[in-house]
Parts: sequence; C-alpha cells; structure tokens
Amino acid sequence: MSLRLTTPFVAIHAVEFLEARRQRDGGGAFQRSVQIEIATAAGIPASLDGIVLTSDLQGQDTSGRLAGLLLARELATLAARGEIPGVRRLGVIVAGDLFGDPARRSGSGDVAPVWRALSGQAAWLVGVGGNHDHFGSDPDNFLVDRTIFNEVGIGHLLDGDVVERSGLRIGGVSGIAGRVDRYLRRSLDEQIAMIHAVANAQPDVLVLHEGPAGHAAELEGNAAIQHALQSHRVPLVVCGHRNWPVATTGLSERTMVMNTDNRALLLLSESWAAEYR
Repeated sequence: MSLRLTTPFVAIHAVEFLEARRQRDGGGAFQRSVQIEIATAAGIPASLDGIVLTSDLQGQDTSGRLAGLLLARELATLAARGEIPGVRRLGVIVAGDLFGDPARRSGSGDVAPVWRALSGQAAWLVGVGGNHDHFGSDPDNFLVDRTIFNEVGIGHLLDGDVVERSGLRIGGVSGIAGRVDRYLRRSLDEQIAMIHAVANAQPDVLVLHEGPAGHAAELEGNAAIQHALQSHRVPLVVCGHRNWPVATTGLSERTMVMNTDNRALLLLSESWAAEYR
C-alpha cells in the first residue's frame, strides 16, 4: 500500500509555544509555532480518514506544557469543529524529538506524556525516538524502556522493526549517527546497516529521525542515508532532525520524503476530503 499526495499541503492552523534560542543568536527563548498543514493522499487505509505526521516540537508554553501536548489538544479541538477527521479515525506517525526546554537548547526529557496524549486520541500511534527523547525514568536504558513502553499500549516505538497498522507496513530506526557515547546515537555504519535491514523488509513507510539529504542544498540531511535509500523501493520516508523550507521532495522515482521537523502534516483520505471539505 503506497501513500501518494494528490493535492499540495495547505496550512490551516498554528500552535504557538516557546523555544530556546541558540547562544550564538543571543540565547533566551523566542516565540515559535508549529503549522498544521493538510493535503489529500491516495492510499489512506479504508479504516482511517487521515494520518498525522509530526516531529521536532522542541518547546513548551508558559505553563510548562510540551508543544506536543498543545498539538494534541488542538487536533482534538479541530476535530470537534469538524475541520479535520475525528481523532479516533486518525493514525499518528512520530519522527522523534518531542521534548524541548525554552531555558536550555538541546535539552532532553521524557516524551512519554506526549505520546500518551497523541495516542489517546488516535486509532494508533507509531514512531521513532529522537536524540532528545527519553522514554520513562531511566534515560540510559532506551531498549528496556522501549519494551515497557510498547507493552503499556501508548504506541509502538520503532527501532529496527516493522509493524502493521490498518494494513500499512511501517518500519523505523530511532536515533541518529554520531558519537556512540551519547544518547541514542550509533556509529554511521551501524545506523546505515539498520536502515538497510528495515528497508529490506519492504515497508510502505520508513520512519527515521535523522533522514536523507535532498537533492537541493537547502534540504539538509545525511548523505549516507540518501545513498543507502536509493538502493531500495520505499514509497514514503518520514523524517525530521533538520528543518527544510519545503515539506516534501522526491528522493527518486520510487521514494518520496516528507520532512516533519516542526510540522504537523495531516494526510486526508480523498473520500473524507470530498465529503466534508
């Protein structure tokens, strides 16, 4: 089953929050927003009216609520108004980094509450962990916490595995390539090997935190991942970690990439869009 855009993305709503500014830019916090963007897509499973894709919501509001919690609330509000499908008719795919501290850039923390909030309103949630995400109380024990996390029904946290949801095969690899002594980083060789292994299982959607570079200079990413994916037939790659000026690009004739960094992309089924919009 392949997801394919049939209309371009259009922004319909913004969720405001505070994010930490880089020290080289003066430090402190600044006002940021995540855009909720919608497009219609072919290939949405019949049991769903849409799929939400998001990542890199690295901030909080003035009350200390994580940006992902604000997004979950706004999705519920829009659904109640009939502007988007009912939340129980949505799947959710997360590409990592749902923690942010306005007082400290590059901070890490527990994102299980965000996953719980999003999955509580969705038909299902799957995704990967980013390099700023902790799951549970022990940030140094990702794999153990991942097992516990999946067992309690919050969602399915992918790392080298593939699951099926509503007929879609969704695979993923958490973390990034980098210094192996730091949290949720692997050597480049190990990360690429895991991506190859998941891609070989022929998922409909491959979820990565650190994604491939695009063909244009402003589409920053990992060139080694780009090269690795070119040898596979993966219809859709969802990734974050680096912000792109556009949400989508074609990696090849076989592969579309959707960049979800500080975005909430909602793929609507053509049947729902025709009836309600």
